[in-house]
Amino acid sequence: MLKSLLLSCGALAFSLVLTRNAVHAAPPTVTFSGTAQDCSRVGDTLRAGNINVSAFQVSKARAIKAHVDSMVTAQVNLAVATNDHAPFVHLDSMYTKLQSMVAGTKALARATSVANGTFALTFSPVDSVIVVGYKDQEDQDFYYSWKVMTGQASRSFVLDMSRGGCGF
Repeated sequence: MLKSLLLSCGALAFSLVLTRNAVHAAPPTVTFSGTAQDCSRVGDTLRAGNINVSAFQVSKARAIKAHVDSMVTAQVNLAVATNDHAPFVHLDSMYTKLQSMVAGTKALARATSVANGTFALTFSPVDSVIVVGYKDQEDQDFYYSWKVMTGQASRSFVLDMSRGGCGF
């Protein structure tokens, strides 16, 4: 009887240690390894350094997603405008607002791409993620990009700073 009592106490102690270790285990993480890329002409890849990159859970950053979607329309309006300064002014204000929204919204992770364009964002898994990158450029008025992806697993991806203009 003493033997079975000691075995029961030992089993209880072992299960308490396992439970304590499980409680203190690190939560799972996802890492997005990215490269910010651009080009001087189609087919010529350049790495984009010093890009401010942030990852947001889409369900908590719907305003950012809606804003970048509306910027697509504003960019098209700018492209077809002839001798009309209003679309440029409108897109400029939208770009400034995007920067403010990105800076003021709680991100899953933030990083700045290094000189070769690479960056890494590590966070807890979520359903979907919007990654937004931007940098003020003297020679390019609206230097930003975004990408929506699932946030369940680690991945590598390209953040296309040309927004499709380079063909990658």
